[in-house]
Amino acid sequence: MLSMKRFVYFLLLLQQVLSRPSQNVLGKREELKLIDINRYIEIKDYDAVAKAYDGVLISIGDFSEPTKPSQYLVNHYNKFLGKTNIGYFFNVSNTTTVEQLENDIGNVHTIIKDNQNNFPLYMALRNGATGNWLAENKESNTKIALAGVKKMKELGYVPGLFTNDNPAKVAFNMKEIKNAGTSIWIARWGLDDGTLNEKYKPEGFADYDIWEYTSKGFDANISTNDVNEVPLNALVNKNIIIKSDKKQPMVENSTMKKEIEKDLNKTDAKKDNEDSNNWVYALIGVGVILLIGLGVGIMYTVKNKKKDEKNNNDDDEEPPSYEQVVQEQTLENTQLPETEQSNNNEAEENNNQLRTRSSIEKI
Repeated sequence: MLSMKRFVYFLLLLQQVLSRPSQNVLGKREELKLIDINRYIEIKDYDAVAKAYDGVLISIGDFSEPTKPSQYLVNHYNKFLGKTNIGYFFNVSNTTTVEQLENDIGNVHTIIKDNQNNFPLYMALRNGATGNWLAENKESNTKIALAGVKKMKELGYVPGLFTNDNPAKVAFNMKEIKNAGTSIWIARWGLDDGTLNEKYKPEGFADYDIWEYTSKGFDANISTNDVNEVPLNALVNKNIIIKSDKKQPMVENSTMKKEIEKDLNKTDAKKDNEDSNNWVYALIGVGVILLIGLGVGIMYTVKNKKKDEKNNNDDDEEPPSYEQVVQEQTLENTQLPETEQSNNNEAEENNNQLRTRSSIEKI
């Protein structure tokens, strides 16, 4: 029989299941991870990688054809499309000017404007403290970065800055850049042994949203120059993730586009089916628990009703009167067992004989 305590436990468990958010790319692990992908990275199993990480950040490329995506960008984007969070970063030369940076951002916009984008757009100013990125150029470097931030905002993006910890400490006014509404992505590898070590977390400048903690994370489904290594990032602030309903393939070939859209429709149908099944299972669970609860409630109601009836009957009975008690005792005495009555008669007869004999002897 199911106890009330267990019934309450089942209800609490059901509440936790129903209050859980619908499955998405967040929340799969306590430690949220991203990977950043460049031209040297090869993905062997895109589905497995999409499930293993909370998002991918893909390099735009070198702008050899300024307004056209590179082939590896097209390939990676289309294979991850609709399966995980996707974002972008683009490299900025350490000899750039404000005009060059604004032009590069315009080209990036042309490439990705119709495509899925779930992260701030990151400009990568991270080639060490060289060229412009020297301490003595801190004011001009900050000016260039802020110009890029402004341009990205004008085009509708959340601006981001990707840099190493060294330039962040000496070559930029990170507080000013952060206060301009910029998301900060810092690379600091520490021992660079593939593990996250809190000892080497970025310090000494504005708050950051992403920390690239190693360039040698191991993943059997990813290889860089034939080695199973990939840059790993801790997603420190999951609030930077942006919802995107865009599912436009990044292709120019119409045949390939139709194939990708067909795969996307299959993926969407599979997700819808999984969501429907989850709701069916949840409703079945609710029904079972409600039936159990109804049964338990009926059981307790019947049990308490019988108990109340018994108590009421006991309360309604009046105590016996004195005359009833005397009558019951007299009746008990008159209803002696046959053997006991016979013995009493025999004793009476002997007494009579003794009294007769005594009388004769006196005569």
